[in-house]
Parts: sequence; C-alpha cells; structure tokens
Amino acid sequence: MKTELITQPNDWSCLACCAAMATHTTLQDVISFMGHDGREEGFSWLEINKYMLIYKVWVKKINSLPNNITGQELFIHVITNGSMGFGHIVYWDGFTIYNPMNPSPGGIVGWGVISLYKISRGK
Repeated sequence: MKTELITQPNDWSCLACCAAMATHTTLQDVISFMGHDGREEGFSWLEINKYMLIYKVWVKKINSLPNNITGQELFIHVITNGSMGFGHIVYWDGFTIYNPMNPSPGGIVGWGVISLYKISRGK
C-alpha cells in the first residue's frame, strides 16, 4: 500500500501523524482513539503503541542503524537543524522519508538522528 503524507497541523503531532502513516489511517483516527489532540502533553510512545497494535503494527527501539534499511519501516527521532533545533519524528516507509512537518516527502539533510524505532507488522 502506498504511503500518503500526513502533515502535522501543529507543533506536537508529528508522532501521531507518523503513526497514522504507518497504519494507513488518518490523524483524526489517532486523535479519536487517544481521546485528546495532544495539545496538553503531546502524544506518548505508550499511547501510540496501543493505537498501532490495533492494526497489528508494533514499534521497537533499536540501538543501531541496520546496514541496509531499504524495505524496512522505521520511525526516526531526529533533532532538527539550526540553533533552535528540537526533537521531531519522521516516518521511513522502507523507500522514502515522510516528514510530517514538510509539505512534501523529503529528506532530513543536516538533522541529527537521536534514535531509531523499527516497525514490524503482524499477519
């Protein structure tokens, strides 16, 4: 299934947008499940994992970048470039980086990787 870019409507919904992309659902589906829009405290990894498990998709933090990530789905926790860099999540569908902060699928050139989360799918 082709990934559709979901852009974040605010500063705190990048993780929720990435979860929606990984499950081929919508940001509104994620928000409805959570019962909140993240405005107060954002979205936690625990909440996101619970949502994704409904779709037999789970996320596990990995300690190092695999030699070849082609075909492997990942959430990539990055620090943005610039003096006011901040944490942000992007989705790698195995072939393309989808940046919910960017209006088009694209890279994260100049950004630092903080951590990686492997996405696995059940049958």
